[in-house]
Amino acid sequence: ESQTPLHIASSRGHIECVRGLINAGACVDPQDNQGSTPLHLALRRHHVQTALILLHAGANTDLTEESGEAPIHIAAREGLLALAQTLCAFGCSVDQPNRNGLYPLHLAAKNGHTEVVRLVSFLKLLELLLEIPNSYLSVLIINMHSPLLSRCLCLAGCLVEQKSRDGILAEVSAMAQGYEDIAELLNRLRNEQQKEEYIQQLIPTGAYLPRIKVKLLGHSGAGKSALADSLKAGYFTSLFRRSKSVPAPSVNTTNSSNTSNLKSKCDIFFKIYVSISGVGDLSIWDFSGHEGYFSVYDHFIGNSTCVHFIVFSLDVPLHVQLQQTTFWLSFLQARLPPTEPLGLKGKPNKPCKVSLVATHADLAQCHKNNQGEYVAPQTSLLQEKLISLYGDIFELHDSIFVVEATSPGSPGIKAMKSYLANMKTKLTQDVPRVTGFLNAMVALLPELRSSLSDFPVISWPQFIDIVHERVNCLAGDEHLKEIVTQLQLLGEIIYLKAAAQDLVILDPPWLTSKQIGLLLSKEYSLHARVTGAQIILQVILHLCLSLGCYTVDDFQMSFPDCDALDLLQVLEALHLCTQCDNEGEIEYEFPCFNKVETLDGLWDPTDPRYEDGVYAGVRLKSPAPTQHLLPPIYTRIQVQLRRSWQEYPECDTDLYQWYKGSKFCSGPLEALITLEEDGEAVEVKVRGPPKASSVVFFFMEDLLAMVDQVMVEMCPGLVLEKHIMSSEQLKEHTNPIYAWSPADVFAGLMADGVSCKLKNPLTKREESFSQLICLGSQEVLNSITTGRDIHISSLCTVSFQKLSSLLDPPHPRGSDWCVLAVKLGLQNLLPTLDATNSNSNASTVVAKLSPTASLLNSWGESPKSTVGKGIFTLPLYVSLRVKDIYTGILKLFSGCALIVILREMEREDAVLALYTSSPLYILSSQQSEETSPTDTPPISTASATSTSNLSR
Repeated sequence: ESQTPLHIASSRGHIECVRGLINAGACVDPQDNQGSTPLHLALRRHHVQTALILLHAGANTDLTEESGEAPIHIAAREGLLALAQTLCAFGCSVDQPNRNGLYPLHLAAKNGHTEVVRLVSFLKLLELLLEIPNSYLSVLIINMHSPLLSRCLCLAGCLVEQKSRDGILAEVSAMAQGYEDIAELLNRLRNEQQKEEYIQQLIPTGAYLPRIKVKLLGHSGAGKSALADSLKAGYFTSLFRRSKSVPAPSVNTTNSSNTSNLKSKCDIFFKIYVSISGVGDLSIWDFSGHEGYFSVYDHFIGNSTCVHFIVFSLDVPLHVQLQQTTFWLSFLQARLPPTEPLGLKGKPNKPCKVSLVATHADLAQCHKNNQGEYVAPQTSLLQEKLISLYGDIFELHDSIFVVEATSPGSPGIKAMKSYLANMKTKLTQDVPRVTGFLNAMVALLPELRSSLSDFPVISWPQFIDIVHERVNCLAGDEHLKEIVTQLQLLGEIIYLKAAAQDLVILDPPWLTSKQIGLLLSKEYSLHARVTGAQIILQVILHLCLSLGCYTVDDFQMSFPDCDALDLLQVLEALHLCTQCDNEGEIEYEFPCFNKVETLDGLWDPTDPRYEDGVYAGVRLKSPAPTQHLLPPIYTRIQVQLRRSWQEYPECDTDLYQWYKGSKFCSGPLEALITLEEDGEAVEVKVRGPPKASSVVFFFMEDLLAMVDQVMVEMCPGLVLEKHIMSSEQLKEHTNPIYAWSPADVFAGLMADGVSCKLKNPLTKREESFSQLICLGSQEVLNSITTGRDIHISSLCTVSFQKLSSLLDPPHPRGSDWCVLAVKLGLQNLLPTLDATNSNSNASTVVAKLSPTASLLNSWGESPKSTVGKGIFTLPLYVSLRVKDIYTGILKLFSGCALIVILREMEREDAVLALYTSSPLYILSSQQSEETSPTDTPPISTASATSTSNLSR
């Protein structure tokens, strides 16, 4: 068939073979007896990655087979939208018929591929772009990184009314196949003027987003609301508004918020639109310090394209100021996944913009300087401490704003406005430009809110239909994703991912203030005037304070303005509740309202089923200074437990939940998940009958995986430490139960492998790794890969961030990233990395790359790059020269272990960072997946750009 090796590799999707052949100089456009090129074969077999490799290698996009079909015909018929977009971007012709007289548009319409129809329905965009002034065109070219912009610049049009050889329009073909939506789309595109308007709408202009979000975080009584009012006050308003600051309520605080005893006017969080002279439009979000709201803040915090103000009062002692600001910075850090590539000292690629604001300067009796600015000397010490802790995490402003929050015209408020103006200019540079499509959507939203005032929520499919019907029928998936991104950055909508279908909140204040603010505000419910609907609220509160479960009818009584079932679906999407069946009656469980105390006998030590049974336990802790973040996370764990219980394959299951505790039963297996140590630890304890070690192990793995899922959704920037509880003490039901830290277990693994034994200081007895982790089961031991043996790719981005923060800076003894490069055998990268990070003329992005992260990425390309495993274990008395020889052999034959190298460098701080952030073990199947050759980056990447995060 005259097929070349590249034909065969492409048709079978052998990516590495295709790459190798191309790199060896193989022709990318050979044609076989049928006229098919490797690109044709890859497309026909749906080998997307292979096709992309061929295109980037220069494959001809317009070569046709004997059937007259070019690659775009195959992509259109098969519905390969991404490849159709790429082919158009490479300049393929979309108005070329095949031997049957069918154009790509006919094939897409005939086979019901709506998005491909939209793609190939653009007309003469290149001609339109030639009419754009050079100044705007240069802006477009600079922003070619945008998928939408690339498509708009490179697409060639097609004729909607082009007939096939048989004289059939694409519209008729679509109708004949029953695709009425496509036929309607093509019919609407017959209007040339309307079609031109649709196309123009989708072409970005040179204008930047007109508004950004400003988020205020702080304890209740810190002055956030007064600060928001002062920021929005105009010149004349400020003349009449000035008043004395109200003292912050006295609060005995640690690092946690501890605001449940505060009596504030209204514990809600809300947003306001303001227009400030010299700054422009802002969307200000005032987040309450009331702990009841913390479990939902992850839906609104987590995006770095905004400004965050951490507000604290000067009218409290300095150590309290440090505790409060540390709490909120840790709170923010936990909800922001570190984005790669990491910068110097592990700084995220897109660090969050954060500034601290000290209020109540008048009450703290701060003096003013010659410019009328308040001066608080203690803020310099505070700033220095916080920069040392968080300077490599956030883009912290270089000074703290000292203000009187109720004085809009004060120098401090003016300085804040100047900072906001600079940040707005900087932030809007990195987001997609304004389009006519965006302006049309913003103009439509007030009408939609008015028509849906009782329940301004629509599903994602409904949103798409409205956009296509009311705004632009040519908007494809990429346009819709971009418009949702922009609308959320403007603060116009909120996007929520849900199990059934994603939701779009058209009126954010309706959700944040009227629904969540009312539902979760304990003080408001208790102190509001008891009339009308408030009587119902008191009834609901009484119900909530018991089991936290109530029916749809109960909920409807308290929220009569909208359909309760619809509202409950929104609250489910926020992970506040979950549906459950109570003896045939549908109820909704809100763990945050569950106040039932622990019952006796839930973990009966005399239960005969567990005499000589199997026990295991893990204590999950958050490292300092984030140890106070677990209580709101725990309520989300309870929601996930209920959902998992409903989806559990076993019929013989049960779940009982109470305040700070849950008991999950599956047949003879039992698990206790509780919040312990004053909210600073979550304990997961499991037990099963004798000889059920492997079943108990995987039962606990399921529970821990569920906790991991909650952490990824809620706190992607936080890594919990696994402390392994004594199985002997669990079995004996003694208290307190000792738990070995990850560092203790890792140190044992490094010394003696899986045969290591750990001494319990409470019982003076030793317990083995096999007993603690594998529960004495050889089957479990065979199914896991221990922490010292895992590949470097199993480490999360937070681990690399910690290592970069320690190894990037120059070290007094020289034990930094340069020595690491030599010991990893990557000294050839030193000139490149050193030049990149020392060249002041380099681009901003390149000049700030972390050399440590870059080294580990390169080293991770080898399958032998492990965290702690080595071939040889050397006795302590071996001479240094012999050790050097053995180390060289180790590097030569196995690729050396990272912990071994760090120990050689005498960097115990980096070793400890690895101990606390690396997994103690992973299932072997996970290891094989993570080190497979088809994986792209060798190091895991967390992203904050998914659609579910955009509202944050």
